[in-house]
Amino acid sequence: VMLTHGNILANVAACERLRLARSDDVFLSLLPLSHMFERTGGYYLPLSIGAKVAYARSVSQLAEDLASERPTVMFAVPRVFEKFAARLNEALAKSPAKKRLFDLVVAAGGRVARREAGLLDGIVLALARDRVAGPVLARLGGRMRFAVLGGAPLDPAIAWLFLGLGLPVLQGYGMTEASPVISVNRPESNVPESVGMPLDNVEVRIAPGGELLARGPSIMKGYWNNPEASAKSLDREGWLHTGDLAEIRDSRIFIRGRLKDVLVLSNGEKLPPQDVELAILGDGAFEQGVLIGEGRPFLTLVAVTQETDEKRLIQRANERLKGFPGYIRVRRVVTTREPWTIENGLLTPTLKVKRERVQEKFRTEIERAYAAGALD
Repeated sequence: VMLTHGNILANVAACERLRLARSDDVFLSLLPLSHMFERTGGYYLPLSIGAKVAYARSVSQLAEDLASERPTVMFAVPRVFEKFAARLNEALAKSPAKKRLFDLVVAAGGRVARREAGLLDGIVLALARDRVAGPVLARLGGRMRFAVLGGAPLDPAIAWLFLGLGLPVLQGYGMTEASPVISVNRPESNVPESVGMPLDNVEVRIAPGGELLARGPSIMKGYWNNPEASAKSLDREGWLHTGDLAEIRDSRIFIRGRLKDVLVLSNGEKLPPQDVELAILGDGAFEQGVLIGEGRPFLTLVAVTQETDEKRLIQRANERLKGFPGYIRVRRVVTTREPWTIENGLLTPTLKVKRERVQEKFRTEIERAYAAGALD
């Protein structure tokens, strides 16, 4: 990807104009600096405003680094906060009374964030939020003002959990070809189901086929020594074809999946797998998951889970899919207990699942499941 000095400066300047970060902020840098999300958000932006950046040693030492550096701002991928929420829910499950109080505070905080709060919500938060949220936020250093998450889809439930505790979690969207930020939620108008509004120097629109297009001074010049690929991604009017399916409502962008990842079942029904996977992963029994179904008669889920009862897993997965059309139901589950990691080649450096690698690794088990037929 060919990004000019002007491309990057335009993106940094637009991020700075959001006035999210301040010169007295402390950023904690976790993602690889070879990734444009971290390079722009966690390096160039704080450099431009004179903020401090602390560098985390590794994901495994993140808890210690949060405690020692006490950051006020963090740019991260959703997986970091998903794992934090999973450990939190696991601990709460041991105490039903604490879980009820926690849920009460999160629900009240969420209504405040949505500007739907009543008198009772104010009372609940005044009496209990510090006691409930304090220990949780202390594990993030105790000073974090907000976190920007990108690089992969964020389950809105995770965002609402932290919003309910008083920590703004802002989902954004971008790609290397855009230097990379295209849009981000703002604290005063945060809709976690979306990836927010575009930056003030980025235009967006939806192409007839549903693909999101973006244009502006931060869009790349093309791909190095690859004019054919450049022509496919950048049209003559300067629109970048992102490859993502999206909707725009009230100026906010809602991502619906990747064009290339859309699954077409053998009966012709289509679905973007990311939305479905995100819904399923809202059940803590599923740690990671990828849907299989291209050209197949039904959907199979490949999942990292400690559960072994396939019929029970199918039931739990489909409980999460009640809001989807009837053909979007899981009929088989292929399980593994070994997490997908960067080290075993199943995650990218920004912790996104390598879908093709997962399919290849579990090809035998997947074929066996389809040969045996659906479990209803």
